[in-house]
Amino acid sequence: KIEQSKVDAEKTLGQTEASLEKALSAKARDAIKNPLGVPNYDKTRLEPRVLECMGAPEGFLLDDESVSMYSAQFLSKDKKDSLDKVTAELASLEALRTAASNILARSVTSQRIPRLTDSPAAERWVDDGRPLHENVETCLFCGQPLPPGLLDALKLHFSEEYDRRMRELSKLSSEIGRAAEEQINLPHPAEFYPEQESLFEVERRDVERLKVERRSALKRLADAVDAKQLKAFTVMECPEVADPKGAIAEHLGKINELIGQHNERTAKFERVRQEAFQKLEMHAAAAFVIEQDFPTRQIENEEIRAQLQRLRPHASLA
Repeated sequence: KIEQSKVDAEKTLGQTEASLEKALSAKARDAIKNPLGVPNYDKTRLEPRVLECMGAPEGFLLDDESVSMYSAQFLSKDKKDSLDKVTAELASLEALRTAASNILARSVTSQRIPRLTDSPAAERWVDDGRPLHENVETCLFCGQPLPPGLLDALKLHFSEEYDRRMRELSKLSSEIGRAAEEQINLPHPAEFYPEQESLFEVERRDVERLKVERRSALKRLADAVDAKQLKAFTVMECPEVADPKGAIAEHLGKINELIGQHNERTAKFERVRQEAFQKLEMHAAAAFVIEQDFPTRQIENEEIRAQLQRLRPHASLA
């Protein structure tokens, strides 16, 4: 009789546990895995939530509207990637204009050859060919003997001061050229959330307009420096140019504010999804607790286990 009682108790316990495990697997599949598309979600992940809420499951239950809302939040795909802040290391147009103004205002004071200063193209041509004639007596262009004193006169015209000024102008021209090549890399409007696109477009258009103004100012400076290279003996005026660097920085600041809001929403997007999932998971666990009368069945199972503990010694004696 004792042995039969033990067998009956083990059978009842096994059936009850199997029934609960089957119901728990079904709940994990039907409430979470399939509708939310969570691969490999099973009873082992739902069971801790069941134990967590079994004392007061009603507090975790959701109405149908809330289930739909949280499901939509978790399943939402409207997530954008985070964006890097925009940076722009721009050369100062004010500094470049000051340098240009100083060099344009100075003229070479060496003894000039009028026919060269009157023809900048000829002056450049002669200067380029001058090194080729330092140790020759015949003109490499026309084949005629070089006039006496010509090379000495050219050395006075193309003096050390002249060469230094050309080097200064070449260096400044390179600096202006590098400034003209500086880039401001902005995000594409489609990378923002829809409600931010129009705000970004306003700032982007202003930045693009200012970039055009900046390139135009740099070109005027570059043209003036290039012209000075052909008129080293002439004092020249420097064009007036405005530096839009401050205005560009202001608009980039507003763009970076939008990027900060965008990134915050992206980060919040993941938090909202996870919070929605937790709500749905606890709802499923609470529903399981109530549907299966889980606390009562747990108590009954514990009573059966206690009964088995008492029966085992007697069964072995029998």
